[in-house]
Amino acid sequence: MSETNLELFADHSTFVAFDTETTGLEAPPHRLVEIAGVKFSLGGKKIETFKSLVNPGREIPPDAIEVHGITDKMVAKARTVDKVLDKFAKFCGNSILIAHNAPFDISFLASESDRVGIPRLKNKVLDTVDIFKKLQPRIPAYSLLSLARYYRIAQSQKHRALDDAKLVQKLFTLAVTELSGDKSLPQLLKSFAKFSISGWKLK
Repeated sequence: MSETNLELFADHSTFVAFDTETTGLEAPPHRLVEIAGVKFSLGGKKIETFKSLVNPGREIPPDAIEVHGITDKMVAKARTVDKVLDKFAKFCGNSILIAHNAPFDISFLASESDRVGIPRLKNKVLDTVDIFKKLQPRIPAYSLLSLARYYRIAQSQKHRALDDAKLVQKLFTLAVTELSGDKSLPQLLKSFAKFSISGWKLK
């Protein structure tokens, strides 16, 4: 493992577990309507949070509203995506990002950044689906709710960005502190897939 990666995954590293809510399942053409993050470090007690609705500049389809409950009225006075992503980038800083089914969230961050002409985030991203498949290959299902129920973290899912980001943070912490055996954090994370928002190729 290179010195750079050792520094990236050092035990004092700061992480941001994040989640998005959208107008649909594919980016593009769909857009963000909410993004949230939980900033933390392993072993640290301080947790910071970020959450913001996003005005997508278009109507939110009924099937999307049925999932997350975010309506056109709720986002009417929300900031536009360029302003929200700028604030989110400042919140994240150089933190390692974590998402559940990360390619979905990454595709929206990349697509929305390109659409409004702002730089994509350069942070590396880990995927808790990948993490649990590697550490716990015999679990029946790997959805966020399935894992939360399996480990008795939560019995329901609100499908709102901050609530889901908190579940991601708890699952990641559980994975690397209790399910990792005797491996150090650098050793453990070396085997996890690391995604890139800046280099993500959209369809």
